[in-house]
Amino acid sequence: MAPGLALVVLVAGVSLVLSGCAKPTPLPPRDAVARYDKIAADLKTALAPLVPSYAAPRQRGPAWEQGACTYTAGHFDPDPKRPGEDVFTDPAWPDVKASLNQVLTTQGFGALGEPQRAGSGMDLFARDAHGAAFHLTDDGYFGVYGALADTSDCTRANFGLD
Repeated sequence: MAPGLALVVLVAGVSLVLSGCAKPTPLPPRDAVARYDKIAADLKTALAPLVPSYAAPRQRGPAWEQGACTYTAGHFDPDPKRPGEDVFTDPAWPDVKASLNQVLTTQGFGALGEPQRAGSGMDLFARDAHGAAFHLTDDGYFGVYGALADTSDCTRANFGLD
């Protein structure tokens, strides 16, 4: 390989690594449902010391997002609501965070960092290789969404949800 070409390849590779822009790998629709519904259930269990119960998930199912079919396991609200409470300052948070990281990293998500300011609250995010996001807010809400599905038939029936 010519030295100039080697430098271009090296710079391009370093840029890709630094930008974290690896293209998500899609999953077959029914595999996405099984995978992310299980992850959501495991995350609820990990959060139980801080949020004992959640309402039924909102927006569970497939959706077209930015020209791709994605799967959302749901957006989960604490039931009852926890106005004014902050899961990140609760004395149980360090142990709960360790449990969440165990679930997330075992399933290919990045580990949780520190909460970041988002409007009037605080948020945490983690992503996996399939584009899925885990989002947790200081009031105990969490979501598992955006998993890329390998299909052009982005219907609930194709995901086995009807």
